[in-house]
Amino acid sequence: MHYDNHFLVSHNTEIESLTRTFGSYPSITKVSIQEWLNQFESYDMELGLKILKNVIFFDKTKIYNAYASVHKLLKHILGKKLSQVYFIPFGKISDSGTHMIYLYKSANNLTNAESMKKFKGVSDIVDLLLADDLIIVYLDDFIGSGMQAIKIWKGTEGRDSAQPFEAHLPNAKKVFLAVVAAYDEGVQKIQKETNGKLEVLYGTSLSDKNKALSPNSQAFTPKEKERINYYCNLTGSLFPTGFNDMQSTVVFEHNCPNDSLSILWCDTPRWKGLFRRYN
Repeated sequence: MHYDNHFLVSHNTEIESLTRTFGSYPSITKVSIQEWLNQFESYDMELGLKILKNVIFFDKTKIYNAYASVHKLLKHILGKKLSQVYFIPFGKISDSGTHMIYLYKSANNLTNAESMKKFKGVSDIVDLLLADDLIIVYLDDFIGSGMQAIKIWKGTEGRDSAQPFEAHLPNAKKVFLAVVAAYDEGVQKIQKETNGKLEVLYGTSLSDKNKALSPNSQAFTPKEKERINYYCNLTGSLFPTGFNDMQSTVVFEHNCPNDSLSILWCDTPRWKGLFRRYN
């Protein structure tokens, strides 16, 4: 790693601003941002700074706002049937779904004793299947390619639950997957692969324009995209431009999806990401 102190000093104000923006992410400091930037060649450090400025960062406030929008949409769709809803984390107990349960409750002031009964764990699903007119809302943070959600739904992803989530459907009138942000293509893939049985609700919609290396993205020039691709491949990550080549720059304050560019999150001998993943 080289150190370009001149660049860091001359861009100190911008770096301090980014430190405040990302401050709620674990282990983000001014020094960690400087060290991340110093992995770029001197002539590309400006590009490194530009990448960070184009990170789509969801802090608690933005997550709350997105979940408030989702809940409002849910009320519109279900009306009085909202009382029949049970909220359940989507995926393994160790995954983000459990944390999102807490955030969803807080975002929508669903913290009284009666409301708390509506939030259940994956292990409670078997008991819930006995309920009449059951409506399930699975909670998670993000849909990128949609492939992980499909695997969880079909039971091909390792989980603490014994059955595929699809098995819960026969006793449920309606099943939703509510997330903070979702790429259009991921939503469409989920709708197709689940035959429309799993309806996705999201607070923030993302498209091909939100892919860093896409021709439709206006965030970077063609030359800059070439250099970003170069650094992504330099990392040695299995997913250099993100899982399934999603090219995302989405980061949540509690974790960074592996759909995002590997230079943002990977931890390899060749590259140390700024937003280390917490699995």
